[in-house]
Amino acid sequence: MKTFLTKKQIEVLKRRMEGKTLEEIASEFGTTKQNISAIERKARENYQKALNTVKLFRSILAPVVVRARAGMKVDDVVRDLYERCDSVNIHIPYDRFELVMLLRKEIGHRIRHSLVVEDFEIRVTKEGDVIVMPE
Repeated sequence: MKTFLTKKQIEVLKRRMEGKTLEEIASEFGTTKQNISAIERKARENYQKALNTVKLFRSILAPVVVRARAGMKVDDVVRDLYERCDSVNIHIPYDRFELVMLLRKEIGHRIRHSLVVEDFEIRVTKEGDVIVMPE
C-alpha cells in the first residue's frame, strides 16, 4: 500500500509504539539517536499532512459551509450553522455547548471570549461530521 511514510519511518514508529527508546532503535539501525529522532519527527509531520489532506478532501465535499468572520458573536455562528444544517436535513451530533467546545479545541486562538477574532470556516458533511477549517 502506498503511504506518506517511508519503510524506515514506519519501522521507527512501530518500535516507538512498542516503548523502545531512541537509543535502542538507533542501536538496531546502526545509527545515532539524533538520526532516529529526525526520522520520527518527519514521520509524525507526514502523518499530520496525511490527516490534513483527508480533512481537506472531506471538507470539499461538505454541503454546508458557514464562514465565521472577525467580529461575529460565536453564538451567531453556531445558530447560523444549525439553521443551515436544518435547511438541508443534516443532523449535527453536538448540542450548542459541545459545538462551542469543539470550536475552542480546533481553533481556540481565533475566538476570544464570545467573539470571533480571526476568520474561519465550519463545514458539515452529509453524515453530520463537523470540520473546522482556517480560511
